[in-house]
Amino acid sequence: MSFDVTSPDRVIFEDIGLTKGALAAYFEHYADRLLAEIAGRPVSLFRCPKGLAAGGFFQRHPPKGKMGEGFVPVDGGRYTWFRIDDARGLFRAAQIGAIEIHPWCTAPGTLDRVDRLIVDLDPDEALDFAVVADTAHEVREWLAERGLDPWCRATGGKGLHVVASVEPTDWSGLAALSDALVAHLIARHPERFVTTVKKAERHGRILLDMGRSLPGATAVASWSPRARPGAPVAHPVPWDRVDGSLDPAGLTVPALLQRMPDDASEPSSSSHRA
Repeated sequence: MSFDVTSPDRVIFEDIGLTKGALAAYFEHYADRLLAEIAGRPVSLFRCPKGLAAGGFFQRHPPKGKMGEGFVPVDGGRYTWFRIDDARGLFRAAQIGAIEIHPWCTAPGTLDRVDRLIVDLDPDEALDFAVVADTAHEVREWLAERGLDPWCRATGGKGLHVVASVEPTDWSGLAALSDALVAHLIARHPERFVTTVKKAERHGRILLDMGRSLPGATAVASWSPRARPGAPVAHPVPWDRVDGSLDPAGLTVPALLQRMPDDASEPSSSSHRA
């Protein structure tokens, strides 16, 4: 289907003049990659309907009326969530000014069975990125020793996600693994990490955020734009490119709009590897 949004000339990213129509075209061209990450899973949307400069907000529950067309309601008992399972849902996201798509890590069709372990490496901006890259490789090796096959995602911000698929389980099935990984990293590099979000304690360090996999928590999807200047995009990165020269915010919507979706120069989200 074609993403024919209203007000296509409305500027969303003021710093580069990127419009709502261009953002919708991005969702259309990269729908397969986005849906491979999000279909079947509840999502939250970060919306900036009046543009990035005006600020934005998270949409965690289905919009009412016509604004909710294309979203699949998910009954969670006390709350109703929603999914985006097809191109029609992506069209509606573009129409309501959504920039970022954040899926849950629960297995498709479930609300409490986690099938992705995400290690979020969120560094202080003053930290040399080479330290973050080295940490990602260390996390990969530790997980591989335990039979997992992790891949790396540049977040479109300043950090990296190390992501591993796991057999669907409740969170208690991953808690011990998560705790053991954090203990291993802190024991080896006590000066490098913090586990608190307090920025005053994060100077020159990496926040180890293991909460992205919890039911109800979210992490940005691969191929989702970010609501940041320049319109960067979160995307998988081959391990041989994860080093100090990598710019985790270096891939952008304008750059990807110049490519075809099957461009082999970037790995697809279905394989996560080049």
